[in-house]
Amino acid sequence: MAKPNKKGKIHIDHTAKVAEQVDKNASIIKESIETINKAAINKVEKLIIKDISNHSEQLVNVCIKGIDHATQNSEFSAQIVNNYITNWNLIMDDMWSVCEKYSNDAIASKNFEDIFKVNMNAVESFTNIVRQMSLVNSQTILDCCNEVVVPSIKQTTYSVEKLKKCYNSSNAC
Repeated sequence: MAKPNKKGKIHIDHTAKVAEQVDKNASIIKESIETINKAAINKVEKLIIKDISNHSEQLVNVCIKGIDHATQNSEFSAQIVNNYITNWNLIMDDMWSVCEKYSNDAIASKNFEDIFKVNMNAVESFTNIVRQMSLVNSQTILDCCNEVVVPSIKQTTYSVEKLKKCYNSSNAC
């Protein structure tokens, strides 16, 4: 603590200086970790929102609209939609598991380093979930193109060709 010297000046104890510096360092480290975590979480949120939005739009444009016009492929359409829903339910289960693990690990954290590791693990887990979402959406779009849209286009082309032949010939079709 503080003690006066012979000339009446006050000297600050070296331990107090060290403690003050440690406190400052801890505050700086805490702020740095919070900043890094916020940036990482914002990045993941943007990735999730961007990916889901882009893929959902593609899915609706390519697949769902294709299914509407492809009644001859309704069996394939139903299977594709069922697979899509099943895969998304599995992904949501993964999401809840990550949230639960994050919550438990955060509660068990003993210091800033632990919290930082917990947050980085959560960011990695959510990034992997985004990848899963992208894969599921991409596979669904591919399935729709192969099983629904392409056959519909072929059927339409065949029908148009048949109508053209009927129109150009004098025979009744």
